Amino acid sequence: TSDHGMEDLDKNHLILIEDFVPRTEYDRWYGEVTHAGIWANETQLSKIKNQLLKLKKTTPNGKHLNIWYREEIPKRFHLKNSQHVPPLLLVADEPYQVVRTTREARLKGEHGYDNRNMNMHPIFMGRGPVFKKDSKKLEEPFDSVDIYPLMCHILGVNPAPNNGSLCEVSHLLKVEPNECSFL
Repeated sequence: TSDHGMEDLDKNHLILIEDFVPRTEYDRWYGEVTHAGIWANETQLSKIKNQLLKLKKTTPNGKHLNIWYREEIPKRFHLKNSQHVPPLLLVADEPYQVVRTTREARLKGEHGYDNRNMNMHPIFMGRGPVFKKDSKKLEEPFDSVDIYPLMCHILGVNPAPNNGSLCEVSHLLKVEPNECSFL
């Protein structure tokens, strides 16, 4: 198994932030090309978000930028309740890159895009006496956190508290468990 997928990157898919939001307008930036965080005071954050919305509307690549205040971040990211999450989160659609300048766009590939994108899904190969041989069943995507309860079930050990669910991967097993959830 792997822990994530990958996406090819190039310099034609850049979302250049500094053209609309100079570095002097925020206190801190954290960027990973797939996403970026901005820290600033509340007044500045509102101004910055408006400038980024203008970027979204007026540049061809800008429409591929998602902009959220911390409390607006979609639940599927499992982020918004953390104190470590920036007050303003920028997430690029795959294969676009969120960068301040072209100098920051030096990678040929990256992970970290929205996990709904198939390219971000990891590879899982299950083989052995407990797994079905039906390849169509093995093609159904599932979350990596569900591997832990699956392995615990196969090994016959009680799992520690976790965010995975055996229910989500029971379709891989020849014999479905009587109880598929560990809480």
